Amino acid sequence: MVESLSPIRRMLSLHAEPTPDATSPVQQELPPGWHYTEDLAWEDEYSPHRGRRLLVGAAIAVVVAAALAGLVIFNAAAHYARGVDALRDGSYAAAIGELSAAKLIVVPYRGSEDLAAQARTALAAELEVQQKETAREQAVIGALERARTALSAGKANAVVAALASLPAGDVKAAAKDSQEVRATAADLEERLTVAAKEALAQAKWGRAKGFAVAILVLDPLAESATALGAKAKTGEALTAKLAEAKDAAGHGRWRTALRLALAVTAARKDFPGAAGLVAQARKALAPKPSPKATATAATATTATVPSTSTGGTSSGSTSQPPPP
Repeated sequence: MVESLSPIRRMLSLHAEPTPDATSPVQQELPPGWHYTEDLAWEDEYSPHRGRRLLVGAAIAVVVAAALAGLVIFNAAAHYARGVDALRDGSYAAAIGELSAAKLIVVPYRGSEDLAAQARTALAAELEVQQKETAREQAVIGALERARTALSAGKANAVVAALASLPAGDVKAAAKDSQEVRATAADLEERLTVAAKEALAQAKWGRAKGFAVAILVLDPLAESATALGAKAKTGEALTAKLAEAKDAAGHGRWRTALRLALAVTAARKDFPGAAGLVAQARKALAPKPSPKATATAATATTATVPSTSTGGTSSGSTSQPPPP
């Protein structure tokens, strides 16, 4: 029994606190890197130095966080301001980029999202307008080229048809932004003016009027084209009046023919064919002598015989001496 308890006693004796007067046991040497716990310097986690370090660290963290937040806000505000300026100036693509970047990390800055939506809508409308302008310019260039080709071939109707297919004002609108349209339209207008004058000189009124109409498509304010068109219209009217006068003359209605022909010469003295018809009508309307007056004049002419004297006697009569 005593022997069985001896190990327990020995363990208790090893863990028993040594008495003050007892000598400390000799510590054994530990492997490298090992230390006895009583040899280590323990620091109290609640010491004043540790508390100050924690406060300093927290303050630094707050300052850094505030700086980062301020930087984020400043960056968002800068993007927002540039986006608003771009939107006001009509630079919608730039406005979209700036306003989309105006965020507090993931949260849109102020009303940047709504403004960006407005910029996208305006940009879409602007692109649609640009597409329409491009399509209009191409249509105008195509029509001008067709008209120029037709004019070179002498096809007046094709010239008018090519230009008449364009909506009013399209040439002028396209010429504002296209040097090619301006140059082509100016060249075609000059050539059409020459062709219209030639047609007037040849009394081809319909051709001249068509060219004048084509010029007005190119330039609605062209005074020369207005004048050419008026001359062509007058020529058509005078031609119709002269045709009516000729018809009246053909049916023997010379007074009507003369009246219509004189109206034509009053409008244009040198109008082709008018002067000749006037002379013809006047000749037809000139008074003619009556048949009775003509016969009387002929009888008087043949009944009168002149007498001649030869040797004191007359050849046409005999004289008898007086009675004794």
